[in-house]
Amino acid sequence: MIWPGIRSQLLSVAVAPAILVAVLLTIVFMHGRVADLTTAHKQRAQALANQLAANAEFELFSGNRSGLQQRAQSALRDTDIAAVTIFDRAGSVAASAGSASIDPGLRKGVQVGSGEFERGTRFLVLRPVAASEQPGDPFFDTAEGPASQPKLILGYVALEFSLESLQASERNLILTGLLVTGVGLLFGTLLAVRLSRGVSQPLMELASTVERVGRGELDARVDVEPDGPLRGLEEGVNRMAARLEQARDGLERRVTEATAELNRKKEEAEQASVAKSRFLAAASHDLRQPMHALGLFVDNLRGEIGGSGERVRRLLDGMSGATEAMTTMFNALLDISRLDAGVINVAPKDFPVSMLLRRIESMFTPLALQRGLRFSVVDSRAWVRSDPALLERILQNLVSNALTHT
Repeated sequence: MIWPGIRSQLLSVAVAPAILVAVLLTIVFMHGRVADLTTAHKQRAQALANQLAANAEFELFSGNRSGLQQRAQSALRDTDIAAVTIFDRAGSVAASAGSASIDPGLRKGVQVGSGEFERGTRFLVLRPVAASEQPGDPFFDTAEGPASQPKLILGYVALEFSLESLQASERNLILTGLLVTGVGLLFGTLLAVRLSRGVSQPLMELASTVERVGRGELDARVDVEPDGPLRGLEEGVNRMAARLEQARDGLERRVTEATAELNRKKEEAEQASVAKSRFLAAASHDLRQPMHALGLFVDNLRGEIGGSGERVRRLLDGMSGATEAMTTMFNALLDISRLDAGVINVAPKDFPVSMLLRRIESMFTPLALQRGLRFSVVDSRAWVRSDPALLERILQNLVSNALTHT
């Protein structure tokens, strides 16, 4: 059946938009949220690096390496800080804490400046430590300050910020997004299944009813739901089935009446045919008697006249032939009438066909000669099983028609 396919299509139409919307919303939300987390994480690292660079100014200016080491150690209290390295203005390591992943030997005399770099699971923030006042030493490295005044670069702070917590937050966010998406999809699927059932179930009932009507069960009806989405279609199918049932009942009634009328007329025609056949049989039988008497009279007349002239004999032969022909025709008419009336009995038996052929030859050869036709019969040794009289009558009729219409 096609209805499970329609149900699947309805379910797909209902679920596909929910899936698409949920996935798109999840992607947009997660992308924005991950970007916000990454930005906040890096901004925090930059803020901590700026703070550490500002706090290390006095120790670098005074050359207090122990103080710088304490500041580096205290910075590790933040769990996201993996390592801190403080360089002096010459590029030498003045203090370090944690497991640094950068090259501790910066080239002397090179102004590194500030910058951010990602190295695997760490985010490196490099900030210069500038003096708050200009000492006026022409040999000091300088950088452009906020007021475009040269400042003394005392050293550099390299803060390595771990990205593991950021990645863990991103993973948690992804898992949360997937969970929310799954819950949304599950809810959407359940809702779609319920909605599809509300549409597909009436459709399946309609299909079943239409199929039953197609098989001839015109009394099949659909249960109409008053608030159903297919109420109009259900009522239409019921009206169609009711009209088909009425049309079938009316057609059957008319067919029954017509059949009865045809049977009545057939019986009347059969009765008329039987009556006609009986009449013809009776009339033919009655007409054979005078024809037979006429033949006898012709024979008697032939005996009385004897050897009279040739012209008289020809007239008598003609009268005798006409009498025999009329007798044959009446016999045939009588046989046909008896066959139609069902009063003739067939008596089949085995006999040689040569006897029948010789009688046909002797009967129709003179007539053929009179008409200037050639009539020949091929002798046969075959035996046939039939009614000799009826078969001879059939052959006589066929040969007579052939001689008459040739």
